[in-house]
Amino acid sequence: MVTFKQLEALYWIGTLGSFEAAAQHLDTTQSAISKRIQELEASFGVSVFDRSRRAAHLTPKGVEMLELAAGLLEQRTRFAERFSAPDLIERRLRIGATEASAMTWLGRFVGSLHQAFPKVSLEIVVDSATALTQKLAESQLDLAVVPDGLTDPRFQAVPVGSSQWCWGCAPGLVEADRKHHLKDLAEHAILLRPDSASEMLVGTTLRSAGLATTRIIAVPDFLSLVSLTVGGLGVAAMPTFLFDQGFAGAALARIDTVEPVPDLQYLAVFPAADTSPILASVVTLLKQTCDFSKAYQPRDEVVDPS
Repeated sequence: MVTFKQLEALYWIGTLGSFEAAAQHLDTTQSAISKRIQELEASFGVSVFDRSRRAAHLTPKGVEMLELAAGLLEQRTRFAERFSAPDLIERRLRIGATEASAMTWLGRFVGSLHQAFPKVSLEIVVDSATALTQKLAESQLDLAVVPDGLTDPRFQAVPVGSSQWCWGCAPGLVEADRKHHLKDLAEHAILLRPDSASEMLVGTTLRSAGLATTRIIAVPDFLSLVSLTVGGLGVAAMPTFLFDQGFAGAALARIDTVEPVPDLQYLAVFPAADTSPILASVVTLLKQTCDFSKAYQPRDEVVDPS
């Protein structure tokens, strides 16, 4: 008799490329995964993997089985999610987010998700948008919230929020009582995070103003960006939540510019073929909680219905 555990073993070996990776993903041992595959092969009298090779390489029959196994596992998940009460749904959900999300709404979202689906095991990965998109492509994530710009047809992208940006500097570095053109800011060194979102906002804004500055200093993350800006090294475009009193506060001064930095749109990105009902609920929850206006937002209060 074929079991779902056997099909899961087959699916994740085929997806992740090795018995070891599948065992780690399924939180079991490599010997347990090997046993499930042996039992699956014995049930049908066929070889699923070509054991003459060192890597996990599917036989032609194994390829057919993998395709059917993926469909059966998806149908099982959809069946359970559709007919189970939210507080009874058990599954692992792997969600990726960028640094800006982790510094603003991500904690609030996690709290809300745990309230709605208490038995869901949540794994959070914080990384760059490029790395998160790669993890999605390698099936290491179920969903990621990343800046707009993804055009890969393998994924569905749903707008969930936007981040407001402005220019900032150390108090006194730039005259504060008037609006500045970008050409005025180009007289200073420009601090810039070397990621696609910053390049899209800042680089495009500078080029559209006809500016080409070589005085760009790359910084790895927002904490470094704030620290170096506060230190007077240069000017920087950054999310407005970094100016919160609970964050940098008076140590940063906003620069009023004639050419504003456009808002940065964020998308919930997930495989186009994934029709999981819980994923649709997660996207709805993201639309409610994806708020970049304040740093380190607390979780929503739980209201006692009694």
